[in-house]
Amino acid sequence: MAEESNKRQKNDFHGKYTSGGSQFIDHTRDQAILYRECLQDLHHTDPRVDKRRIEANKDRLLEGSCSWVAQDTAFQSWWAQDDPQLLWIHGDAGKGKTMMMLALYAEISRRIEQSDPEAVVVYFFCQNTDPRLNNAAAVLRGLIFHLVVQDQHTLLDLLRKALDEMEKALEGPILIHALFRILTDLSLKSRYARVYLMIDALDECASDLITLLIEITESGYHSHKIKWLVTSRNESQIQQHLSSDNRPCLSLELNSDHVSRAVRTYIDAKVTELARRKGYKRRLISMVKEYLSSKADGTFLWVSLVCKELMQVRALDAKEKLRKFPSGLVPVYERILEQLSAPGVEDPQRHLSVLRLVTIAFRPLHVNEIVPLGGLPYDPEYSEDLVESCGSFLTIRDKKVYFIHQSAAEFFKCGKGSVIFLPEESDDHLLLAYRCLQLMSSALRRNVCKLSRPDASSKDITEEQLENHLPTSIQYSVQYCIKHLYRGQASSERCRMDEAKVVNFFQSVFLLWLEASGVIQCIADIIYDITNLQVLLSVSRN
Repeated sequence: MAEESNKRQKNDFHGKYTSGGSQFIDHTRDQAILYRECLQDLHHTDPRVDKRRIEANKDRLLEGSCSWVAQDTAFQSWWAQDDPQLLWIHGDAGKGKTMMMLALYAEISRRIEQSDPEAVVVYFFCQNTDPRLNNAAAVLRGLIFHLVVQDQHTLLDLLRKALDEMEKALEGPILIHALFRILTDLSLKSRYARVYLMIDALDECASDLITLLIEITESGYHSHKIKWLVTSRNESQIQQHLSSDNRPCLSLELNSDHVSRAVRTYIDAKVTELARRKGYKRRLISMVKEYLSSKADGTFLWVSLVCKELMQVRALDAKEKLRKFPSGLVPVYERILEQLSAPGVEDPQRHLSVLRLVTIAFRPLHVNEIVPLGGLPYDPEYSEDLVESCGSFLTIRDKKVYFIHQSAAEFFKCGKGSVIFLPEESDDHLLLAYRCLQLMSSALRRNVCKLSRPDASSKDITEEQLENHLPTSIQYSVQYCIKHLYRGQASSERCRMDEAKVVNFFQSVFLLWLEASGVIQCIADIIYDITNLQVLLSVSRN
């Protein structure tokens, strides 16, 4: 995934703005159009949109429960003085770090508005399961984009010049260094006296993380104008770079009293909601609060998961249901998974099929993709019901399916939840690849979007045209089919690829596949995948 991501990153920055590309800047073009295109090419995701998505999904009852962080000596030292320039907040999964980051963004924005209008806050939220949000280049692109849109008058010309000067062949650590230099230069040349750069969930950055950490820790030599605030889990490689004698860190485990008080406030609010909606009486309310407080271990996510399960049963059965949930996230995940396959559960295999599909997918799936990509015998109109039937593991945001938390994704990918893949995960990769081949064989045809001109570009295609002629399940198949073939074959000596299916597809649909990859702008990935396909076929024949 990291190598594929780097290939994409390299392609995103070149051809339109670099002198080494096949196209050169036409300085007579309308500047506003050029700027819009420059910004469009810079970012794959708008951090502001991601923040709104996270806020909509996070529990509103948590608001205000993280105010203690702004009173902590580590934060106050970071805020009030030029040094230190970096504050690292770290804690275990489910401790509320993202909500903490949202609360700190609101607090810093409030302080800026009240007393320091010459400062600006820029942020990025990492997410491991989304390729747009899980690599160092995406982090830096997002920060650059968010900074520039807040100071367009000063920075747009500088950004265009910086993109013009980038080397064409940049990738990996060299690309990260170049992007970091752009971010630093733009921050220093912006109209703001201070730039606060916030990154949430650094541990979910899947590629070039170490390079990014080195750049961040060494950026203090540039200027006191830039201040960093980052959060992550307690991972050793992050700790090695961000923890030092003179750099403040805020450990949620060392502040367990504050976290526990916040969790108790959260429990009170959640049980109040349960009592209102399920009709809990006073004795049951007291018992539920006591049990949750004794088992939560300072973990917001644990409380959220258990309360979500309690919402599915009558008040009469709440006590029995509650006592089946042990302390700790993994035991709770195990318990929920057991319930999906318990006697009396209707068609448990459909739940496991959806969970397997979401686990191995290379990006978050649209709800409309669940049935065709999963090969499920259900009406696609009920895809949301299929997702919602998977216990508390999955959630739907903006019609896309996500794991409720990164720890849930890890439970299935590399934890005890991997038992859903029997005999191996590689089998499911191959099955999904074959479904992708079948979907493309049925849907792809010449001039699939019915463009009126042969010289039309992908920019001439409207979203409506794209969805009508290339539904998202076909787009996924075009972009990721070979990756699933490779993952299924390369990760298992036991699995054997059905070479006849693959060869037959490319003999009949190869050019149509290339055309579709151009339409959805993933041609760089496809070229890389063709090389992998040659290796796969060679191995299969041997």
